[in-house]
Amino acid sequence: DTVDRGPLALPVARTEWRLNGANLPPAARHSASSLEALVGCPLRWVLNYRAGLRSSSIVSLPRSPMLEGTLGHRLVESLHEGGGLQRSADFAARLDAHLERLLREEAAVLLRAGMTFELAQLRKQLTKSVSALAELLTTSGLSVVDVESHVVVSWRGGELEGRLDLLLRDSNAREVIVDLKWGSKRYRDLLASGQAIQLAVYATARRLSTGATKMSRVGYFSLSRGDVATLDEKTFAGAHTISGPPLEETWAKLEGTVERVEASLSKGRVPVTGVRTSSSLLEALRVPKGQHDAHLEPEAGAACTY
Repeated sequence: DTVDRGPLALPVARTEWRLNGANLPPAARHSASSLEALVGCPLRWVLNYRAGLRSSSIVSLPRSPMLEGTLGHRLVESLHEGGGLQRSADFAARLDAHLERLLREEAAVLLRAGMTFELAQLRKQLTKSVSALAELLTTSGLSVVDVESHVVVSWRGGELEGRLDLLLRDSNAREVIVDLKWGSKRYRDLLASGQAIQLAVYATARRLSTGATKMSRVGYFSLSRGDVATLDEKTFAGAHTISGPPLEETWAKLEGTVERVEASLSKGRVPVTGVRTSSSLLEALRVPKGQHDAHLEPEAGAACTY
């Protein structure tokens, strides 16, 4: 027989999970995405990187804006491999040829019936933005050293890795790192608030790998708008310069916060933060108010965006 007991009560939300700290050692390899999860949403980091759990669904076609962003990345990479990104007499023709090939081979979903308007708009956006990127490199005196450059260095008893979208060099042989993004506002906000963890990881990994005394100059390039956002007003011609704390400060705060989170996990304490209704990370870690400025306080919900 079936007994109707009515609706069951939802589990009570926890502010902290208690686990065996021996099962939560520091990671052997750190990346920008894993560090963003570690300080932005520790429980997510534990579920992903320790329990091996991943969100999933039935295999499906990529959706906007991920599809557009991926296509833009591949277009830049393909142009670099097929003749370079600098402006030249045949640049427009090469750009069109590479874009058409990539649409057929890697984004054929955009060629289906009913996508005429979306396809035309995307063609226009990518043609305009990648042309703007080529113009930016030329007018700024920047040359491409590598695209999708992988770097791995020793850090905190393990390894720190990054994959740099564009590794450049200026006329004075100084390195410049550009990260390609589809959007723009969110990344400008990250620079302004000192939360650009990804750029800080890339610049630090590159500095450690080369033995340089200073971090590389960095910027976010928007593939949807065709412009660059940066803290540095001298490297990029006509850039949208953001007023924010230096990247070295972001990195120093990140290191201190990582140390606090790992210490908490080693004791089996997994704070539930990163969602909009949770307490802040520094409060959950019991960091004294007077020390908050020396740590990174991730934006609520930021680590759970994707």
